[in-house]
Amino acid sequence: MLCRTKEPFETIAALDQCFEAIERALLHLRRATFGLIVDVRDGPVRNDVEFERAFARNRLHLFQGFPRIAVVTATAVGGMQVARHARADHSGAQAFCSVEDALRYLGVTGSTI
Repeated sequence: MLCRTKEPFETIAALDQCFEAIERALLHLRRATFGLIVDVRDGPVRNDVEFERAFARNRLHLFQGFPRIAVVTATAVGGMQVARHARADHSGAQAFCSVEDALRYLGVTGSTI
């Protein structure tokens, strides 16, 4: 599970560096055998064009290969944004209001956590 912190990305380069670090950490993971949960509830809102473009590029690369992607959001508006991104990316990402619902979507039960 990836969790977005409250710290804003001061620059696009900082955003790119963060995603590069995540990619290095996941480099040897056989993505096809795992689902991904991304918890963005604490993330600050930012939707300027430059940020959206960089985030979309990084998001596409991160999501690639995962059969199921669950994004946990704090608001219904956040869920709508996830749905918009999923349509644009063809990622199949689904929005959830809780980690528990996201885990169920991924087929993780209490006995397998």
